[in-house]
Parts: sequence; C-alpha cells; structure tokens
Amino acid sequence: MRLTGSGQAFGGGTAINHEDTDNRIELSQALWDLRCGIARRGGASANQVSFGRMLTDPGYRARVIGRVRQSESEELRRLGDAAAQLNTGRLAESPVSWDAAGRTELDIDELADDGQRQARQIARNVPIAGAAMVVMLFAIAGGVMSYLFSDSLAAMIAGRKHVGGEITESTTWRSGRTYVLDDMVYVTDGATLTIERGARVLGESGSALVITRSANIQAHGTRTEPIVFTSSRPPGERARGDWGGLVLLGDSPVNDADPHVEGIPGGDPRGDFGGADAAGSCGVLKYSRIEFAGHEIAANIELNGLTLGGCGNATVVRHVQVHMGLDDGIEIFGGSVNLDHIVLTREKDDSLDWDRGWRGNAQFVVIQQEADAGDNGFEADNNVADHDAQPRSEPTIANVTMVGSRSKGASQRAMTLRRGTAGDLRNIIVTGFPAELVDLRDRGTAAMVAAGRLRFSGVIADRIGPGGDRYEEPENGERDDDGGFDEAGFLRSSAVRLGTDPGLPEAAFDLRAPRFVPAAGSPAAHGAAELPQGEFWDEGARCIGALEPGATSSWLDGWTAFPAD
Repeated sequence: MRLTGSGQAFGGGTAINHEDTDNRIELSQALWDLRCGIARRGGASANQVSFGRMLTDPGYRARVIGRVRQSESEELRRLGDAAAQLNTGRLAESPVSWDAAGRTELDIDELADDGQRQARQIARNVPIAGAAMVVMLFAIAGGVMSYLFSDSLAAMIAGRKHVGGEITESTTWRSGRTYVLDDMVYVTDGATLTIERGARVLGESGSALVITRSANIQAHGTRTEPIVFTSSRPPGERARGDWGGLVLLGDSPVNDADPHVEGIPGGDPRGDFGGADAAGSCGVLKYSRIEFAGHEIAANIELNGLTLGGCGNATVVRHVQVHMGLDDGIEIFGGSVNLDHIVLTREKDDSLDWDRGWRGNAQFVVIQQEADAGDNGFEADNNVADHDAQPRSEPTIANVTMVGSRSKGASQRAMTLRRGTAGDLRNIIVTGFPAELVDLRDRGTAAMVAAGRLRFSGVIADRIGPGGDRYEEPENGERDDDGGFDEAGFLRSSAVRLGTDPGLPEAAFDLRAPRFVPAAGSPAAHGAAELPQGEFWDEGARCIGALEPGATSSWLDGWTAFPAD
C-alpha cells in the first residue's frame, strides 16, 4: 500500500534532488524484498536485520548484502545479488530516500510490518509534506491502520498498477503486487518481463498478455506462492472469457508458411511466430494459474487460456493450471516446447490442442471436464490445409489422467486425432467420457498408425460412451472419415485395457475440490509402458496416469485452485 506526498523537502528546507530517483525507489524495494526473504528463511539472526538501518546506514547495508550473497540459500543469494546491482555509485555511499517526479511514495504495509521505531528512522530521511503525514505513518506503524482506514479507502489508497500497450524495456512485476491489464499488452523489442512469485495479474475485458517472438517471459511462481493470472472481476462474478489469456510466441519451426496467431489482427507483426530455432526459448512459466480466460475476438474465434506458438524446447512450462477457459486450455501451434505437471480443468472447448507441427514432450497432465462444457481431452492435428506438411505434429505424451463428465448425451470424447498427426501416447488413464475414447480421422492420420508413428501403450479406459462400454463409434458409408480404418482393431492391437476400473476416487469428478490419486490397489500401479530416454523425462514414474496410486499427497497440492466464479 502506498501513500504519496508532495516533492517538497520535509520542514521546508532544501528541494529534492531528483537524480537517481528511480534507482532509489528500486533499491528500497530490493532491500525490503531482502528483509522479507531473511524473515522467511528464519534463523537466530532473522529479526536482527533492520530494514530501517539498511535504508539509513550505507555501511550496514553493504555488510548485510555481502553476507546474504554468501548464503547457502539460492533465494537469498538471488535477493542479495538484486540489491547489490542497485547499491552502486552514489547510492552505495548515502542514505536511501523515496522520491520520484516531484512526489514521495511510502509503502505503508512495509512500515507497519517493520514497526514504529523503523518508521521514525525512515521518516527522518524521507521528505514528506506536512507533520500530519508523519503522525499518520506513526499511527499506522503502531498497528491501528484498520481503525484509520475503512476497507474501501484502504483499497483506494493501495490501488493497483495498470498496464496497457507495449512493454519495450525489461520490466519486473513484483512479488505480492497486483497488475491490471487494461487492454492487449505486448512485450516487444527484446524485452524480458519478469514476474515474481505471488504476483497477481488481473485481466480486464478484451485484454491479454502477449510475449512476442522477440521478447521473453520469466514467471517464477512457487508451490506456496503461485503466480495467478485471472479476471479483474471480483470473486463470485467471474466467468469464462472475462479476459484473453496468455500468449507466448517464439521462433521454433512450424509447418505453416506464414504463421500468425489468432486474436491479433493480420498484418500486425506482433502476432507472427515460427522460425528455424528448435532449441529457442519463449521463457519460463512455473507454478502459475490462468483462470477465466478466452475472450471472444469474433464469432467462434476465442483466445485460449495459454497459447504457445512456435516455442522451442528451451522454453519451460512447468506446474501450470488453466481453469475455466472459454476456448482451449492450452493450444500449441508447432514448435518443440515441452510441458510437465499440467492441470487443465473445466475448459469450454478442448483441454489440450495441438497442430502445425508440434514435436515436443509432455509428462504428468491432469484433465477434468464438466457436463455443460468441454469437447475433446486431446484435439490433435498436423495441418488443416496439408495433412502431410512438415515438420509433422508428433509429440510424445506420458502419464496423463483424463476425467470426463459422465453426462449422458454430451459429445465429449477423450481424443480426436486427425489431419495427419502422429504421436506416441503412453501411460494414460481415461474415464467418464460420454461419447467415445478415440475418433481417428483422415487417411493421413491412419497412415501414421500403419507407419508406427501414431501409437498407444499403457492405456486404461473405463466408463466410456453413452452406456459406459463403447470406446469408438461405428463409421460406415457416409460416416467413414478415415478411409475404412479399423479403430476397434487399433485399440485391441495397442493392448488398451478397456473396461478396467482405474480406481480413481469419486472426488475425481468433483468440480470444486477434486482429487485424482487412484487407490493403492489400482491396476494403474502395474503394466506401465517404459518411458523414453532423455533428460526431460522423470523415469521414476512407473505408474499409469498422472499420479502415483495410493499417494497421500500429490504434485497438485498447494498451488492449484478450482473456483467456480
């Protein structure tokens, strides 16, 4: 929470020197982050580090930063390095003040947390217009903020940082802060957008966050402090499509001659993606939730929760949940990006959609659909115009749990594989889809089965189809869309265990508090296919499905959420 005062010096003395103002503000924030990091780590000396003294005593500040940079904690070393980069030149030899462009900013939450004594220390070195403001600071630091401010006034004073247009220089969105996307926000010109753990990004109607091909994102949430991208509307009033979602564009190969992402007008180069660098990186997205996204751009054209266009295999997408999207949960347009520990819940359309030559990997994926929404668990294409376009979509996906709605009459199917896609799909649990297990379409896709490039292994399927026991729909005459391909024979030859109860709890179908861990005696504990070799794969996963049967905790704990509105 910040209060602003005039830029006149306290007591009417010397006017503020605005030189290095931005660095002073950044350094004060870095020192506070450092103090909070020390407090989180605990230890006998945690409470002996004074935030106020770091601001007022350059020698003390340098000693604290130096000790922290030698810490065994990676987090503390990172915070120390950040402070050291700012604590240079004249700043390293003088007290830190908070003044910018003719105004003073004081973080009231920080003062309140650090106590009245440090508030006095800071007040001596920060120019404030009027003694009344100092008295207010002392009162707040003494712990009576709730008495002085109503919730609405506190919210008004705290405010939120609104963001719009382009971000052309590397920028950091701070831990614990809230950022509001007013419209389409583009990160361009080689800039890196860093989003710290615990930050919240709220999308207004019509907004989205687009990381263009020349830019990069570094979004590092944690299990206890995930980054949340969600609707700007208050809880209880949120709905699918409140805002656009997150788009990452890169320069990895795709099989389209002139790829341009949906939702950005044609001719705008900020929507272009693809290139020749299979090992390229769009950045890092870890421990992040994307909620209530998928703004409708035009009839039947919506943005996805997370769109990955031409992202290379150096991109990190790990521990990401997309929840309540209006269109797909994650759609991948080509590239070689890898995904792991992914949760896709209650999407309006497909959960995981790929096309245009995606050749990456995915491991540990949970999908849940509901009765009045959802289409395919997987919707897989190579290229709509040329089913044999190169590079061909051919991902390897392992350890998936797919839970359908069990809603009679719904058209949800677990997988639609079409338009020439290939793929290696291993160790998958599928249950509760009311239409069918798989619909394989088009001669080019059937040719991939014949060539051994589209295959299943280690699959358990149960309660599929209108009566719970139909795994594919007969396709005769005009209904034949795959050149007479025998889907039933394909499933039998793949040794798919049809009608085998995977032992998921009833709570797997609970939309508000789901649990996806199979019972300890589940058949998913046995018969898993061997995983591929390679650095990406967690070869310790020897079960079928995304979660170890009988586990008392899971990788979903602590960072996922399942709000209805």
